[in-house]
Amino acid sequence: NLMRHDENEYNRWQAGQAWAMNILQANICACATDPEAFSDYADVLADVLENDSVDLAVRAEMLSLPSIQQVLEKQSVMNPTATHEALTSFEQYLGGRLEALLLKPLQVVEEEPYALDAQSIAKRQYRNRCLSLLVAALPQKYAEAVENLYAKANNLTDRLTALKLAVHHGHDKREGLLQDFYASWKEEALVIDHWFAVQASQPRDEVISMINSLLGHDAFEWTNPNRVRSVVASFCRLNLSQFYREDGKGLELLAQTIGTIDAKNPQLAARLAGFFNDWGKLDEPLRGFAEKQIEALIDKGLSENCYEILSKSLSWYRSQD
Repeated sequence: NLMRHDENEYNRWQAGQAWAMNILQANICACATDPEAFSDYADVLADVLENDSVDLAVRAEMLSLPSIQQVLEKQSVMNPTATHEALTSFEQYLGGRLEALLLKPLQVVEEEPYALDAQSIAKRQYRNRCLSLLVAALPQKYAEAVENLYAKANNLTDRLTALKLAVHHGHDKREGLLQDFYASWKEEALVIDHWFAVQASQPRDEVISMINSLLGHDAFEWTNPNRVRSVVASFCRLNLSQFYREDGKGLELLAQTIGTIDAKNPQLAARLAGFFNDWGKLDEPLRGFAEKQIEALIDKGLSENCYEILSKSLSWYRSQD
């Protein structure tokens, strides 16, 4: 097995990604999980994680499964809901199966002072990836570990990691952490962009109402391109299971945003229009719903670049039918 034995660490990582991708695609096609495949992968991953000869930064990367975007790119007809469920099941299995091993680096947050050398960065990354899998599998059990990471973080990356875990996994104290983070960083616009993005990218059903609240937040301005991207683009790019949700509300949110900002900022509207490019790979009835959203935008009248992107996408997929 290349993931376990290859002397080239990039080959180890690539082999692990390819293997994980095959497991995910098989589970999606079968509409069921394969515990045996999960178990085989976990056994090899455990061996790699315990192998001190493998660079710690590489081991940290090997704790991440292929992203939902990478998995969807392999599908001729995208199934975002099943893909998200398969990824979630896989992460939960790994977090539960490897719990004892993943617990070991969590003490780093207590012991290590902040340093910017490569080894220190790798240690923090490895610890955060371990915690992410543990929280995916056992969110209530490791809620205190998330709070601890947030409270003791001596750098923005760790604090954002803890905030993201709390928000994305429904931590009981997530609202308090969000308020604390905002109060601490409200004068730093680029940091607050991350605060908006963490909330817009949460893969939870209530995210649409959360985004509508964010669009009305005192710190949100339609005239600020970075702020619009931090909410709407983050949602469309980082939250594909909700962007392509079966009730169409994710696609509708994008269409409404494009319609709102096109006259004010056609360049930004055109960039956002690109998120409609894969509409033709969706299954019905969502495919038809996306098509109607694009048609409505075109009929409304758009700026030149935005019209070109949407009309070409529409005509290309129709030509493939």
